[in-house]
Amino acid sequence: MLTNRLSSVDSRKPRKQPAPALKQRVLEAARALYFEGGVAGISARKIAVRLGCSATAIYLHYDGIGDVLHHLRMEGHAKLARALAEAPASLAPVERLIEMQRRYYLFGTENRDYFRLMFPVDLAATALTAAVREEAFSLDIVKQCAQEAIETGTLRPGSDATIVANVVWMHVHGLTATVVSGHSSATAEGREAEVLEALLEATRAWMIA
Repeated sequence: MLTNRLSSVDSRKPRKQPAPALKQRVLEAARALYFEGGVAGISARKIAVRLGCSATAIYLHYDGIGDVLHHLRMEGHAKLARALAEAPASLAPVERLIEMQRRYYLFGTENRDYFRLMFPVDLAATALTAAVREEAFSLDIVKQCAQEAIETGTLRPGSDATIVANVVWMHVHGLTATVVSGHSSATAEGREAEVLEALLEATRAWMIA
């Protein structure tokens, strides 16, 4: 009877939750450090201090800080891909492409730290090519929608899905990067929303011309 009573009491005790795996904890610490101080604010030593472990333990899961940053970049690209994929399927393909541009802009301006990390300008050509290939899943979402627009006959004659997807992407990327970098404060201060609407209309007109 006593044994049963003790078992009943033990079963009601809150169980200790397992600590997150070190790999995930390293990524979380690196993310926090990046948001606080940018790329320059991340180091193996700083991550180790934040986690209370040795710096060498980090290298059990990552090749180095560059690898940690790569995982953070892919985290950002996954968020962007989700934002693009959530463009309502009920919209006609052309309007869905326009909505993807709007969502791209909103993602970049609302997640500026991620955006800066996702599109570095100082990668060597070989590394850049490899990175773009790995990140292409977000562009593929745009390309699939462009192909659907072609198949429904709603795009200009002779349209190519790759070209359309790149035009849609690069149009809005240029504006988003300009706003995120702060350059728009000199070129169109306070009028970025108007520029966005003009850009969307220009893209729509080009696609259906």
